[in-house]
Amino acid sequence: MNVYSLFLALALDVVSGFEYGPQYSTNFITDLDHTREGKAHRNELFLGFQESSSMWFYTTLAPMLWDTVARWYGIGEKSAKSQQWIWDKFQEALKPLQQGIIGSSTNDNTIVSPVGNVLSTMYDEKIGKGPISQTQFREIASEIADHVIAGHETTGITLTYICWELSRPCNRHWQDKLFEECKTVPSDLQRLDQMPILHSIVQEACRLHSAIPGSEPRYVPQEGPKFEATLRDKHGTRVEIPPGTIVSCQPWSLHLLETPFGANPRQFNPARWLRDETTGETEQEYEKRLTKMNNSMFTFGQGNRMCLGMNLALMEMKYCIAQLYSRYTTDISPEWCNKVYQQQTDSLMGTSGRGRATSIKGTDVDMMRMADTYTTRPLMNECWLEFSSRD
Repeated sequence: MNVYSLFLALALDVVSGFEYGPQYSTNFITDLDHTREGKAHRNELFLGFQESSSMWFYTTLAPMLWDTVARWYGIGEKSAKSQQWIWDKFQEALKPLQQGIIGSSTNDNTIVSPVGNVLSTMYDEKIGKGPISQTQFREIASEIADHVIAGHETTGITLTYICWELSRPCNRHWQDKLFEECKTVPSDLQRLDQMPILHSIVQEACRLHSAIPGSEPRYVPQEGPKFEATLRDKHGTRVEIPPGTIVSCQPWSLHLLETPFGANPRQFNPARWLRDETTGETEQEYEKRLTKMNNSMFTFGQGNRMCLGMNLALMEMKYCIAQLYSRYTTDISPEWCNKVYQQQTDSLMGTSGRGRATSIKGTDVDMMRMADTYTTRPLMNECWLEFSSRD
């Protein structure tokens, strides 16, 4: 089964229902065939979203060039189709709200509309009382589209890398640990956060395979407090960053620091998130080390612009992984890749580029290279695993 297409479909089904309302959720997890190579993971809608994400530099820093570069790369048509799908989905969810069939607040006679909630919030914030123009409707649709696109790609990518890592022979013991912990998946979803093995696996995947490894540029404001940085020299020199300077941080670079993440930061090791009983690490020492690691995690950003859907994404991933590995074991499909590393190896990144080959014949580590783009993905756009029931 191609779990990359499977998890993209799952994540889009969830987030579309969350944003537009359950009755408008997509059903790609069953509508697409994830077991037949060359079909599901090449769905035009998902390709359009993927191509749009690859243009993030122009979206944030050079928007005037977006259309020109999109035409140059030959992705304008694909992106336009995905944008039209987003608009049509918004219109579909908006229509019954306008007709009064559903409402934006809870009462005995109406179904709550997530679109209605966003509509009323942005309406009050932007223009107060009065009619909403077509332009303002498009702004609202764009806000929801941002949630839908970001909410399905990142979750689907992370779930794919979790299952690939667990399917590698060197990590098979983590499947067994996970099974023992998740034999009974709790009905109270908050209890998922109390499962240390599950949490450590998700955290390690978010660290090593951050779905957005690319730079997050920000301007130093012209007014307000001074911004300073501490250099990593022997004196710990502090320097002031001038107003107007563009500063940036990459999750990819930050997450590969040995301090605070420990030895072999390029390798998948959920144990780094657990208390090391073999060295006699005390609970106090563990909590201190854990705090430093958590403070250096940048998967969902930091500050007032961090990911709005973080809690939904984490809960969705934990529930999915708990359900899967309480019932199945997974292995890398030998028909897809017959050169599987038996030992632990460093995670790799690669570039596909325009006009380059679309496939790599090598080890599973080569084929699962992270695409060197703002929003990453498996470089070959696929990950084929075999599922075996534990019954």
